[in-house]
Amino acid sequence: MNRNNNYTIDPLEISIALIAFIIGVGILTLPGSLADTLNTADGWITIIVGGSIICTLVYVTVRLQKEFPEQTLLQFLLAGHKSKWLAVLLGVLFSLHFLMLMGFESRMLAIVLDMYLIDRTPSVIVICAILVVTSYAVSKGVQGLIHLNVLFIPFILTVLLAILLFNVQHINFDPIRPVAPKGFLHPLKGLPNVVLAYVGVEILLFFMGRMKGKDVKAWPLNIGVGIVTLFYFLITFFTYFVFGVEQSKVINFTTVELAKVVEVPGGFFERVESMMITVWTMAIFNTIAMSQLIIILIYNDLFSIFKKQTQSGNYLTPVIVFITIIIAFIPESISDTLTWGDWIGYFGFSVLILSLLVGYVTVGWRKKRRKLGDRHGESTKA
Repeated sequence: MNRNNNYTIDPLEISIALIAFIIGVGILTLPGSLADTLNTADGWITIIVGGSIICTLVYVTVRLQKEFPEQTLLQFLLAGHKSKWLAVLLGVLFSLHFLMLMGFESRMLAIVLDMYLIDRTPSVIVICAILVVTSYAVSKGVQGLIHLNVLFIPFILTVLLAILLFNVQHINFDPIRPVAPKGFLHPLKGLPNVVLAYVGVEILLFFMGRMKGKDVKAWPLNIGVGIVTLFYFLITFFTYFVFGVEQSKVINFTTVELAKVVEVPGGFFERVESMMITVWTMAIFNTIAMSQLIIILIYNDLFSIFKKQTQSGNYLTPVIVFITIIIAFIPESISDTLTWGDWIGYFGFSVLILSLLVGYVTVGWRKKRRKLGDRHGESTKA
């Protein structure tokens, strides 16, 4: 691993990293999954509620981080004699989560490219190629990867926004009316779909420890979550405008289909979906590369228990790539892959919630012990 792992991340960079990680498969599949779950066009309500929940979760995570500035949660737990085993447990669980996420994202990339661009290229070649590129990016350390996020995200968001703007001419408000025909509680049924589309907030536990203590604030990060929520909202709205709810149910990758119906004046671009898939590949690259980086950072922290000078990236990278390729081919079809992705999301959020509980309990316990020690010292002096 490159020496710039000690690179200090500023609030703008971590907000962009959050956007870069979250915008992945969800940007293609969320409108369809909401239409299928709700059977109405009220998915936009679900997205607003889900985004608010994630903002609250980010605030709770930031509050915890303020208790151990310039340390990650694992480093904080490793500093305690009795909490070391909790750090090892959480490190293993997060590593498993990010490994499965890498496999899922890689397989989805192969599926989308096979459907729309390179149908004659074997999936294993696509997956190996993206993993080779991400491995090279990860070798540049935290600083290199953060700067790639900063470079890619403006292109990704600009293309997504352009696709939406070119679809304004296809807007038909009939499919989204009436609002909440089954009641305003009905959209809450789609919350699991929306929350899963925000898989990625857990990276804050590993990147906020590389921020200066005074820079750890919730509002810059929630601006990033707000931007993701806005794009989810707009893409869902436009999907229902253009295709209607019933057709959206049977479209696997709705955002790509939105790009296919775009007609650029003058015929300058004839296949806008190719550009869409290109920038989406950049988004998938960000997610896979950051997942791979975090796995290596986790094991660097865990090996510090044994006081070893490790260069985990040197030997972990081929192991991670090999396991990721195996995981990527566990599902046998698109539907199996999407279901597999849902379970990965549930697992990731479960580990995140467990981590927050462990963090808050450990902080409270150490504060209590500190107070008891202070009282004991005062009584001894008296």
